[in-house]
Amino acid sequence: MLCRLKLASFLYSLFAFLWSNAIAVPIPSDIKEVVVFIYIEGPKGELVPNGTGFLVGVEHPRNAERMFPYLVTAKHVLSQTQDVLLPHVFLKPNGPFLPHVFLRLEKKSGALEIIKIPLVPHDAEQNVFLHQDPTVDLAVIPLWLKEDVFAYKIFPENLILSQEKFSELNITEGSDIFFAGLFTPYLGEKKNYPVVRFGHIALITSEKINWNGTMMDLYLIETFSYGGNSGAPIFFYPDSSDL
Repeated sequence: MLCRLKLASFLYSLFAFLWSNAIAVPIPSDIKEVVVFIYIEGPKGELVPNGTGFLVGVEHPRNAERMFPYLVTAKHVLSQTQDVLLPHVFLKPNGPFLPHVFLRLEKKSGALEIIKIPLVPHDAEQNVFLHQDPTVDLAVIPLWLKEDVFAYKIFPENLILSQEKFSELNITEGSDIFFAGLFTPYLGEKKNYPVVRFGHIALITSEKINWNGTMMDLYLIETFSYGGNSGAPIFFYPDSSDL
């Protein structure tokens, strides 16, 4: 199947997979392989599934064939409050973040492994990077994953496009979308199984929206969502006149 792969900007955390068939065509399975599950530590030390992340590849500056993987997720998935309904808690440039989170990754051997990721939003050991606009609910973390151990796929950075491309691609209210994210009632025993939801873009504005007293860049999407979907990439279908 001939595919065109596009990613929307980190500023809006909206990502797109464009292909030349109708919505009835099943989604490419590769999409689910860039998704990882994020766990946090519960009050008794137990691991609790909390949200979704996905992997984006940044090209090596001296070797175009190498990619460095980065974990991209919603900032509130890493937050001590974990409440996306309170946007003002994210206005602080460095947090408040949990001391660490855990990633549930598939291995090439057919098993699962949980790896611990410390969260350092500042100082010399910084590994959590945020958007310059503190209202953007987005965090990026560099990862060092052994390619011979873990089974994963990444989006290359050169497929990232800006919000300004939306009009060119006829992305507007009514455009069809889908996303793949964590489904806490069933995570999988030997594999990660992201749940795939479908919907439509309901509102795109050219200005910030007042969200609980904070002006933020937001898109409204008409879909069914679950708590663990936070941080999941959102994909959209192009207008047929583009193809």
